[in-house]
Amino acid sequence: MFLKLNLTKRFLSLFKNFLFITLLVGIASITYAENLQKFSVLEVIDGDTITIKIKDKIEKVRLLGIQAPEIFTDPPQDFGFAAKAELNKLLNNQKVIIKYDKKFKRDKYKRILADVYVADSNLWINGYLVEKGFAFTYILNKNPIPKIKELIQLENQAISQNLNIWQNNKVISFTEAEDYIGSYKIVEGIIVDTLTTKNTLWLQLSPKKEKGFSLRIPKNNIDNISEVFNLNTIKGKKVRVRGYIDKYSVKYGAFIEIVSPYMIEIM
Repeated sequence: MFLKLNLTKRFLSLFKNFLFITLLVGIASITYAENLQKFSVLEVIDGDTITIKIKDKIEKVRLLGIQAPEIFTDPPQDFGFAAKAELNKLLNNQKVIIKYDKKFKRDKYKRILADVYVADSNLWINGYLVEKGFAFTYILNKNPIPKIKELIQLENQAISQNLNIWQNNKVISFTEAEDYIGSYKIVEGIIVDTLTTKNTLWLQLSPKKEKGFSLRIPKNNIDNISEVFNLNTIKGKKVRVRGYIDKYSVKYGAFIEIVSPYMIEIM
């Protein structure tokens, strides 16, 4: 009798473990299948936004890490309609796969932020648009962009070839920064000095505090930036910086606030 009870308990224990493992495998399979699900594109809204249907709900998908010229401004930006047309051509009669970080899935407009791939060819749409000069890399906050290094590399290639949007745009010198207040630009210069204030580390590209140009790193972001490169040895380095040029400050001049380490590229 004792042996039968032990065997029964052991069987029940093994059966419970089997059910638990089966459940885990099932959950993993469902998650994996969802990541590989193919979606029909309902509409191309502009050069970096599409709509798809997920479980009977229409969702907007914003291509992660890039920005195409705007078409809903007055007047529309150069190459805005060309970027939309290129995206339309790529996705015509195609299904797509979307990949995203669940933690940072949506933006403030509730759009899904994702890398988008053509299902049949596995063409990475985000990278293609940057490579061909129909969009530029876009780093808005410290949320991770998994393929940002690849995007920057592709963008540099497009810049060197003057492709599409880079016919009329340019990488500007830090001395021109004040002419582009409020714009997202790529700025080049050499870090000539660093300055630490109460809540900020300033990387100065101009020796002048007034009408100069600096990179502003809030102290709560310093550790995040330092994970990618050594801020103690950055003085004297030539850098290419991507971001919004902020309004003129009498004390520090124009500046870009650095929220992600990938906003600074050491040349």
